[in-house]
Amino acid sequence: MTASPRRVQTASVARILGWALALIGVISMGLSAALELSHSTPRDMSVLELIASTAAVLIGAVLGIRILQRYPRHGVGWLLVLMSFVGGLLTLAEVYAFDALVIHRGPTWGARAADVFAQPSWVVAYAALSLVALLFPSGRIPGSGWRPLAWACAFLFPAAIVLITVQPGPQDEPFAALPNPGGIAWVGTGAGQTLTGLTMLLSLACMAGCVASLFVRFVAADSVERQQIKALLYSAALTPVAFIACLATGSDGLASIVLPLALALVPLAVGLAVLRYRLYDVDRLINRTVLYVVLTALLAFAYIGVSVAAQLVAPSPLATAIATALVVLAFRPLRDVAQTQIDRRFARSSARARVLLRAFTDELRHGRRSPVELEAVLGAAFDDPGLSLRFRLESPGWYVDGTGVRALEGDAWVPLGAVAQIRSTTAVPGLLFDTVVRESALALEVSRLNAEVRAQMALVADAQVRIATAGFEERRRVERDLHDGAQQRLLSLGLQLRRLQRSLPAQAKVLEPALDAAVDEIGRTIADLRRLAGGVAPASLANGLGSALAELAAGLPVPCDVDLPSTRLPERVEAAAYFVACEAVANAVKHAEATRIQLRAVVVDDALHLVVTDDGHGGARAAGSGLSGLADRVRAHGGTFALDSPLGRGTTLEAVIPCGS
Repeated sequence: MTASPRRVQTASVARILGWALALIGVISMGLSAALELSHSTPRDMSVLELIASTAAVLIGAVLGIRILQRYPRHGVGWLLVLMSFVGGLLTLAEVYAFDALVIHRGPTWGARAADVFAQPSWVVAYAALSLVALLFPSGRIPGSGWRPLAWACAFLFPAAIVLITVQPGPQDEPFAALPNPGGIAWVGTGAGQTLTGLTMLLSLACMAGCVASLFVRFVAADSVERQQIKALLYSAALTPVAFIACLATGSDGLASIVLPLALALVPLAVGLAVLRYRLYDVDRLINRTVLYVVLTALLAFAYIGVSVAAQLVAPSPLATAIATALVVLAFRPLRDVAQTQIDRRFARSSARARVLLRAFTDELRHGRRSPVELEAVLGAAFDDPGLSLRFRLESPGWYVDGTGVRALEGDAWVPLGAVAQIRSTTAVPGLLFDTVVRESALALEVSRLNAEVRAQMALVADAQVRIATAGFEERRRVERDLHDGAQQRLLSLGLQLRRLQRSLPAQAKVLEPALDAAVDEIGRTIADLRRLAGGVAPASLANGLGSALAELAAGLPVPCDVDLPSTRLPERVEAAAYFVACEAVANAVKHAEATRIQLRAVVVDDALHLVVTDDGHGGARAAGSGLSGLADRVRAHGGTFALDSPLGRGTTLEAVIPCGS
């Protein structure tokens, strides 16, 4: 559906306004940096702190504009742009006021105005972040139940900003020696301070309510929104972690750099989450952060404990080296233990996948599971029954599944390690994917080799079928040549000799025995040619396998029960089955001394099942007999050959020949 012109115009105006606000914020930060670097006696804000603050403003501006380009009315996008705009102006006002009032000591009206404007900067920052939490990720108030909180924020946050701005008395550093030029005396009285304290307390309650709304919505959110909320909570949690780390080190310079960078991660996480960029990598980041924080704490305590113990037992410089070596040796075991425990509590899907894949790999190593089952195991690990797995074969250059059958092509396949690809019907979290790749490496390699062997065997079987078919066609050609060529010429020669014999004069009757012998020899030669042609393929196969086997059974000297197909089969299948049946019944009559034979041929699952059973004395062996050649013939057609011949209990021969091409 085409958008209305008015809506298109509104979106264009919104984008232009957003660009203007973002550019003003970024330009303000640039001016602040230039003015700060021009000071011969710089204030507490270091160059690195200024760079970190500039990065926060720039990130908010870029991602805010990107969101507004896609969603012009998105509340979070506007908040990011406004945060960059106001943040840049507040920083410029603070730097300009410092330059005018402290460095040059010229209290101009502009400097005083900038000083007043810069007073509530910290309140503005936390109020904006609280509103981001309330509107995140949709850009709208989550529901009617949260509207009272939104109205309270709309009233209390501006009130707190105004009250902080007009506080009389000394200011914070670096303006502690100067009175607040915008201060109001009444605000400094008891009633004014009570009102300010109550307003700040209620504002803090609103901020807490905005943060609590994230946790409430997280419980009822779908998978995508949960990942978005995780991204925001993760970035927000890094700020207190950075603050605690700075307190532990006691370095003000480190705090001035780390804290702005930690705050800059919040707009970065917000923007990427709203744009849904690599959402499922959030789980990986959270897992790795928790893992290495815990691991660092454990190793630090271990190092301190070993160092102290070694110094108490035997004070020596060697104690530090021993502690260091023990920490290095303990790193990998501690990492594995910590990873397992963290996954069990915070990434249960990864923990479950690890258990499944390790158990499967162990059973595969001991031969209790088949490599073909890996696809089902991966489906269980990813909780996706419809998952597909394929391997690339370098030699043919195409993909096969676990059974060696050529897999489907498509664009939805994702690399799983270096040897395989998967196609999933559900979204796969990054942490779970990493766990599966790491734990399934051995199983994937074994399954790939198994699939490659199966594929090569299938290629060999196909080649055997083609060779057998070509041989059969060549034998049929030889049969026709014998019948239509040499046999017909011999018959003609025999007839000519008979005519010559009848036309001989009386005195040449002595030649008749020689002519009779020649004609008889020609007859025997024709019989040999017919038997040779019959060895290629019997003429009765022209009417189908059922007719040929019925004719064979009728000519046997013992009773033969038959169950034969009435439909035609491929010529190569009929010929192979006929020769197997001929050899089997010949062995039953000549060698097994059978008194009854059963001949059964049925088609099941696109394959001919030929079973020949007799009640002879048994003991037949395929090796070294005519049956070995028949077994090779059946296998050349991609079939199977089985012989069961216990002594004294008859013989059963079964051949299964595929009917497909």
